[in-house]
Amino acid sequence: MYDLNHYKWPSDKLLGETTINIGLFEGGRAANVVSPTANLTALLRTAVNAETIDKIVKGIIEKYEKTTECKFEFNLMQGSDPTFLDYKLKGFDTFIAKYSTDIPNMENRGFKRYLYGPGSIHSAHSDHEYVTSKSLLDSVEDLKKLIKYAL
Repeated sequence: MYDLNHYKWPSDKLLGETTINIGLFEGGRAANVVSPTANLTALLRTAVNAETIDKIVKGIIEKYEKTTECKFEFNLMQGSDPTFLDYKLKGFDTFIAKYSTDIPNMENRGFKRYLYGPGSIHSAHSDHEYVTSKSLLDSVEDLKKLIKYAL
């Protein structure tokens, strides 16, 4: 876990650094008992292709399998390469974000692809997530503009 969290992950000039969040760690029965098993779930937001990240993770695991009696099981739950979207639009403030989206699961047929929604990324997916009614109403007008740009 330490090596995963402190690894110098690859970066991309446009997308920036690959980030990791160890969001779930489970194991043990009591504070005074060494746990026979533990589970770790991490989310990596990759700035490079998924195959490169996969090799790095497997290399870290192999390092510990060779030097300890521990056994590791690696399950890739979802992997996707970085997604590049259209983002330069007049009248819209845009930025490059490090988060996941369902867009890689959609077939790219050569049409414009924008990631947009009401609210703020600063509160999204948090315990204080909210969308104001003004933001929701403004997004309707913004979506009309996006449709025009896409056509």
